[in-house]
Amino acid sequence: MKFTRAFNFIIILILLSNCNNKKNSLADDIINNQSEIKALLNHFKTSEQIDTLISFGLYNLAFEAISINENYFSDMDKIKIANQFVDNGEFDKGLELAKSINQSTNYYDIINLKLNCALNKQDTLLSGLLLDSLSSDPTIENNKEKQISFNLLKAYHAHNSKQYYSSIALNEKALNDIQLFHLPTKYLIKAYRRIGNDYNDIVRDKIPFNKSARYCFNNGMEYYQKELELLLNAANPNQAKIALNYITSAMLMSNFDRKYDVIPYYKKALQSLIVANKNDFIITRNPIYTSIAFSQIAYFLPNESESDSMLNLNQALINVRSFYKVNEHQSLDIIEYFPQRSLEIKILNELDQRMNMQSICQILSLSNYWKYPNQFLYKNLQNQFGDQASMAVKNWILLNELLVFGTQSNNYSTLNFAGKLLRGYDFPMKKVMAQKNVTLNEKNITALKLFCQTKHSTILDFQTLFNGTLVIIKIDENGIILNKLEDEKTVSAIEVNHLIDAINSNNLQQFAVLANSIYRKLDLGSIKTKNIIICPDEFLEKLPFDALAQISDKPKLWSDLEYIGKTKNIQLIPNIQSLVQTAEIEAKLEVDIWSSELANATLPYNELLIRYLEEDLSANTNQTNPMNVLHILAHTNRTAENNIEFLLDNDTITIDNNGCKSPILTILEGCSSGDGKILKSEGSLSLTRSFLYKNTPTVIYAIWDADNHSSSILFKHFYTYLLQGVKTSEALYRSKNDLINDHLHPEWASPYYWANYQITGNNILFTH
Repeated sequence: MKFTRAFNFIIILILLSNCNNKKNSLADDIINNQSEIKALLNHFKTSEQIDTLISFGLYNLAFEAISINENYFSDMDKIKIANQFVDNGEFDKGLELAKSINQSTNYYDIINLKLNCALNKQDTLLSGLLLDSLSSDPTIENNKEKQISFNLLKAYHAHNSKQYYSSIALNEKALNDIQLFHLPTKYLIKAYRRIGNDYNDIVRDKIPFNKSARYCFNNGMEYYQKELELLLNAANPNQAKIALNYITSAMLMSNFDRKYDVIPYYKKALQSLIVANKNDFIITRNPIYTSIAFSQIAYFLPNESESDSMLNLNQALINVRSFYKVNEHQSLDIIEYFPQRSLEIKILNELDQRMNMQSICQILSLSNYWKYPNQFLYKNLQNQFGDQASMAVKNWILLNELLVFGTQSNNYSTLNFAGKLLRGYDFPMKKVMAQKNVTLNEKNITALKLFCQTKHSTILDFQTLFNGTLVIIKIDENGIILNKLEDEKTVSAIEVNHLIDAINSNNLQQFAVLANSIYRKLDLGSIKTKNIIICPDEFLEKLPFDALAQISDKPKLWSDLEYIGKTKNIQLIPNIQSLVQTAEIEAKLEVDIWSSELANATLPYNELLIRYLEEDLSANTNQTNPMNVLHILAHTNRTAENNIEFLLDNDTITIDNNGCKSPILTILEGCSSGDGKILKSEGSLSLTRSFLYKNTPTVIYAIWDADNHSSSILFKHFYTYLLQGVKTSEALYRSKNDLINDHLHPEWASPYYWANYQITGNNILFTH
C-alpha cells in the first residue's frame, strides 16, 4: 500500500511538471519521456515487484526496472528472475541479466540457467557441452534435489536429440525418485511434462517404438492430464504452463485422428496467455506459446476470415518484438525457437485456390513479407522520430506496458500517465507499422512489367515452404506467372550444399551434374532476357546462381562449362519491396576503404588494390564516416557464436554493429563475409543484413572463402567499369567474366574464384 501511494505521488508530480513546461521539440519530448519512465521504474526495487510485472507478461518493463535498480537485487534474486525470463521465452533478457551475476560464486546456477536456455531453444550441441560442464559440479553428488534436477535435464537433452528410450527411462527414474523423496511439486510437474512430450513426439513424428501408437497416445494424454491437475490446483496457477499443456495436448490429438477437437484447446491456451490486446499491441505471458497457438488455430480453422484474424494477430506479436532491443541487439527469440508458419499456411491455402492475378499477387505479397522484413524499419523510424528513433521505440513499448500495468493493478494514475504520453507516439508508430511491408497489387505488377520491358529483365521470386514445396513467381514484360516444384522436382538445401562442396573441393564432374540439375529444375534456360533479378529464400541465399550451368557432355576443364553468368547478368534483391520502392539509384563515386594493417600484412594483394583506389579514385582510408562507397578489405573472424566479423584498425564490424553511417554501396571483401544463420522471417543473420537494415541499399558479399589474388583483380575490374558509367550489377557481371576468360590464370574459370561474390539490393549508377 505504501509503495502504491508513493508511486501515485511520483506520477502526479510528473504530470504537473508536464503541464507547466512549454512544448518541446520532438527529440526533447522523447528524451524527457525516457527520464519520466525511468523515474517511475526507479521505484521497482524488490523481487516481488518484478514478479508482479512478469506475472502480467510485462517483460520489457521488468527488464528495464531491474537494469535501472540492479544494485537492489542480490545474485540469487537475479538468478531467479533470469530463469523466469528463460522459462517464458525471453531468452535474451535472461542471458543478459546473467552477465551481471558473480560468475565464480554462482557457477552452478549460471551454467544451469544457460543449459535451461539451450534446452528450451533445442540447441542440442550447446546443451550437450553445458551438461558435461555441469556434471563435474561436486555439489550434485550429495544433494538429492540437484541429482533429480540433473536427471530431468539429461532427459530433456535426450528428448531434443530424439533418443526417446533414454529420455523416457531418465524421466521415469526421476519420477520415482521425486515421489520416493517427497520433492516439491514443481519437479513432479516437470517429470509429467517431459514424459508426455516423449510420447507426443513418438506419435507426431511416427518414431519406431516397441509400443503401439495408441499406447503412446494414451500415455501422452495421461501424463499431460496429471500435469494439468497439479497446475490447476496450485495456490497461484502458472498460466503460461497451463497454456503449454493445452497446446501440447492439442498437438498430440491433431496427429491421432482428433483434429477437430484441437481448436478449443488452442483457444483455452490463448485465454491463459493473452493479458492485453489493444491496437495491435499484444501483451502475452509467453510470446512463443502464443505464436504457436495463433499459427495452429489458423491452420485448423475452416473459417477463412477467422483464420486471417489469427494470422494478423500473430504478425502483430512478431512485429512488436522486432522493435525491442536488449543491449542494442534485436530480439529474435520468438523466431529462433519456433519457425513461423503463419504466412506459409496462407500461401498454401492460396495455392489450393484457382490461380488468377489476384491470387498470385497475394502469394507474392506473403512471400515478400518474410524476406528481410525490417530492411526499411530503421529508415522509417528515422523519418518519424529523427536521431532519437531507438529511444522513441523503447518509450512506446514501455508506455504500452505501463498502460497494461495500470489496468491490471487498477492504478488510475499510471493509466493517465501512460495514456497521455502515448498520444505523442501513436500516430508516427502507426505510420511505421503501415510502411513496414508493401502489399503488392496489380498496379505494382504493371509497374514491374514496365520495368522489365525497359531494362530487358526478368524477376524471379522464390519461396521455400515447410512442406518442401518451392514456389517460383516470374515477372517479365509479358506479365506474371507462378510455378510450384514439389517432391523430386524441387531444389533442396542438401543439393545446394553439395554444389558448394564440389566447388570448394575442385570436383568438376560432381559440380557439373549438380549445377545442371538445379539449372533445369529452376527452368533458367527459358529466360530470354539478359538481366535476371532474383529474390531468394532460406538456403537459396547461399546458391551461386551465376555458376549454374548448361552442359551436353562431360567437361574436361572448368572453362568448358556454359555458366549462366557468362551470358546473364544476375542481381539479387532482399525482397520485392526494395525493387518496388527504388529500383535504381544514382550517386557520386566516392570511395572509402576500411582495412586492417595487420591483416594486409598477410594479404599482399589488398595493398595493391588499396593503392589503385587511392591513386585512381582518390579513395580515403579508415575515415570515421564513409562516403557513398565503403569497401572493407580484411580477414574475417568467427566469433564463439559462429558469427562473422571484421577486426579493423578503426572498429570491429559485427552483425549488430556496422560501425558507420549508411553508405550507398558496401563491399565486404573477406572470406564468407555474407555467411550467417538463416532464420525464417529474418533472412540471413549476417553482416549483409546488418548493412541492409541500417539503410544501405546495396551490398556485395562473399558466400565462401575468398582468394586474395583473384578477389583483388575482380574488384579492380569492377571499379574500372564503374568509372566507365556501368551500373553495379553489370560491372560485377563483366568483372566475373574477365576472370573466367583470364588466360594467364586458367584456374580462375572455376566458380571458386568469382562466384562467391554476390550483389544484393538496388542497381546503382555512379558518376564522377
